[in-house]
Amino acid sequence: MLVEMRHLLLILALIEGPSTAFASDPELAIAAPKRLPAWGTGAVKVVVRNTTGRPIVPLALDLASDAGTLRAWGVHGSCRGDVHGCSIELRWAVDVPARKRGAGWELLLGGPPAQQRVEPPDSLSQDATERMLRLEPIAAGETVELEVPLVAMYQHGGKLAATLRYVIADPKMLPLCSAARPVTMSFVPCRRVTVASGDLYVDPAAAAKAQRTLEARVTFTVDHPAFDVADARAISAIAAGPYAYDHESRRWILVDGERTVVVGADRKLQELPGDWRVPLVELATAPVTTYWNAVSADDARRVAARMKADHLDLQAFAFKGHTSDDRFLVTFRPGEVPKLAKAMRALGYRMTDSGIVPR
Repeated sequence: MLVEMRHLLLILALIEGPSTAFASDPELAIAAPKRLPAWGTGAVKVVVRNTTGRPIVPLALDLASDAGTLRAWGVHGSCRGDVHGCSIELRWAVDVPARKRGAGWELLLGGPPAQQRVEPPDSLSQDATERMLRLEPIAAGETVELEVPLVAMYQHGGKLAATLRYVIADPKMLPLCSAARPVTMSFVPCRRVTVASGDLYVDPAAAAKAQRTLEARVTFTVDHPAFDVADARAISAIAAGPYAYDHESRRWILVDGERTVVVGADRKLQELPGDWRVPLVELATAPVTTYWNAVSADDARRVAARMKADHLDLQAFAFKGHTSDDRFLVTFRPGEVPKLAKAMRALGYRMTDSGIVPR
């Protein structure tokens, strides 16, 4: 489906932060679908254009709706609310172990890359009681575009907001320092700089005091189906609770405690164990793979035998060469939902956002 897109630069307002002599702040924009069907999917772009003439460092950038955060970026990014799949991507700044020495800082640097370390030496680890931020700025004139998938839930309220909290990486505005990287892991002094070049570090508390905030907002329309959620609630007698919509089958997914009831305009009810909102919505576009967490190795054998008898796709979970004896990956398609639900119920399991677990 061709989705009309619009680019809106809205409320590029400075919310808080110290006044500066610079003429401009970054531009923050959201590009979103103008209209989507209920629980239809689209793509949203969050765009940051650094028009300040100085390098900037976003400490946190998030895209949120009335339902909560869809995606967050930055060392101070966070997820809130009830949006499935929200994640935080660390960008633009990295925590570095450090310690205070008088009025200055020492950084714990050197040695192999962090992913190759088991643990730093105990004495150094115990002394690194503080953290500094190593900055990875967006250069002056640079534009960053970040894409986020959007499911057009009613819970979004038909609006999106992007919030950017950032600092300008200028030694005149921030107490920036630099340090020589040693060959072996050790503490090295971080010396104040007057010119922003090379690896730059800053005290997180100082960055928080200097941060500035921008917001951008956009609205979109969600088209309601003829058979709406109120109709589904009336037929199912489930007056309240979490819900979602399968726009392919045109059925509502209503969660009622430990069960899910699926109902469409034909008034037929399908009852499933647990909360099936996430897998049923995802099944509209592709097969779903989720975890099956057995209570024991013996129970795992019962699960494997039942799935084999039902001709359902079940694979032992393996990670870094180790194969689990009580955790599986199960992959299923829309036509296999009744058979899978029957097996889960017989074995004493239920569906959750994170996989299949004991009831």
